[in-house]
Amino acid sequence: MQRSLSFTLITAATLSLLAACGPAPTQNVDPSASPSAEPTTVPSATPSAVASPSSAPSAKPSATPTAEATPAPTANPGASATPTPLPSATSDISVIETTTFNGKVYDDTNAPLDGVTIKARSLNSSVPFEVTTTTAGGTYSFNNAPSGVQIEIVASRSGFTTRRRIEVLKSNKQGDPNANKYDFGTDGSDGSGSAANALSDKPEVVSITPGRNASGIDPKTTFVLNFSEPMDRNSVEDAFSVHVFEDQRLSIHNQDFRPRARFNLTGNTFNQLMGYDFGGGYSDSDSINTASLVWDESDFTATWNADDTQVTFTFADEKLLPTDKDSDKVPDYMATFYAGLSFSVADAGPSEPTGKTLKDKSGILRRDNWFKLTDGNFESYFKFAIKTDEVKPQVTSVIATSSEGGSLRGDSIKVRFSERMLIDTKAGDIGASNNSINGDRNMDPTNPDLYTVQITRGGFNTNGMPAGGPGTWNWGQDLAGTVVFDADDLTRKTVLLLPNSTSQEIFQRSDVIKVTVSSGVVDPAGNTMESRNADKTTTAG
Repeated sequence: MQRSLSFTLITAATLSLLAACGPAPTQNVDPSASPSAEPTTVPSATPSAVASPSSAPSAKPSATPTAEATPAPTANPGASATPTPLPSATSDISVIETTTFNGKVYDDTNAPLDGVTIKARSLNSSVPFEVTTTTAGGTYSFNNAPSGVQIEIVASRSGFTTRRRIEVLKSNKQGDPNANKYDFGTDGSDGSGSAANALSDKPEVVSITPGRNASGIDPKTTFVLNFSEPMDRNSVEDAFSVHVFEDQRLSIHNQDFRPRARFNLTGNTFNQLMGYDFGGGYSDSDSINTASLVWDESDFTATWNADDTQVTFTFADEKLLPTDKDSDKVPDYMATFYAGLSFSVADAGPSEPTGKTLKDKSGILRRDNWFKLTDGNFESYFKFAIKTDEVKPQVTSVIATSSEGGSLRGDSIKVRFSERMLIDTKAGDIGASNNSINGDRNMDPTNPDLYTVQITRGGFNTNGMPAGGPGTWNWGQDLAGTVVFDADDLTRKTVLLLPNSTSQEIFQRSDVIKVTVSSGVVDPAGNTMESRNADKTTTAG
């Protein structure tokens, strides 16, 4: 009995020391039933058999083994797996595999190109890879490249435009030499490259503003073209032009507004057609493609950067791209270097449109496909869409000049609008001016019947005209006057109200003149007059 009690006390003391020292010893790592049962049995029996010893040995054995025995086997097996990390979210099992890739570089004559620097780098930040080599016989190759991630491959040589490809390398365990073959250009036959990514020493447009296929562009936008190399300025400025992309019929459709010429584009073969509506431009289909010239180089001011790699074309004389109040009728436009078109009815065979030749500083020419705005094919134009114009025109000022005041045209009145009331483009005039729309001229800003003139102090006094005090007169019906655009105002914002003869006196100097324009008058976008601002008053000079 004494021996048994001694053994029990020793065991309890041992367990107390273990509890004070921290976690359970290494025997708990073994998940077998034997170790886990032993601590459970001993502590539970000891407290019930020993009542007289101090409470410390009694409490600790019962609490400590219970807490240690359950969590220890659960946590420790997890700790044994820590040395092997889990795969990251950005990687894949294929990342750890390496592969090879190769290719050949051609110029735009399908000839292999030596001395081209090839740089390849991983676009995955968790899989670093960056190497450089130079072509020999037009060929390059790389080893130990990571498969399964995006690789950017850049080919460059002095005097040539840089090209790039982005590819995902295959693992290629079979060692297929064509599995990861990435050419720049071709030898003229089918291959892994395309003619569009061949290196070229010809100049090309590499970026533009407004952007390719951009929308909501301001009708008075500027055009910014960036070239692959310094350019001969004159060759660029003499060729730039803007055309309508496809057939359009504006809200204010002028029967006299006809494209001077329109042409089809099928591959590189052109044929011209006569056109009758505003428009006619390239379409994206293989059907008939037509285009009409709206503005050419004479309608812009060109400014260059210091090294002649960027040009900005700004509209001159407040010229702009015609638009519409209706979003379904807003024209799409194209900018290109096709400028001169001609048509001869006598020949019954229209001439081909002239593709202008661009020249770089060294004298190398590019005659077509001037734009390389994507990694894909060259393009002969870029297309964009402009925004609607829903702003109503207003009368901003009226100036009345009498014969006594020095008017050489007789008593005349200038009426100035808040915007252009006529857009005179290369393809024709856009606006209601001098145009009978379904036989109705009630929207034409040059229709004299749409102007009412109120005269106070003075009245009419000569040549049989009404006289004797204030009066309100219709300029067309009562006074037989005319209305024309002011030739001195190139913005086409000003019209002149003229008498039917220079000797006709309608008002006197110092008379008060009020002019009211009918709300039916429209601007080129089809917006009617703002009725709250359709009249102005002035004193005759």
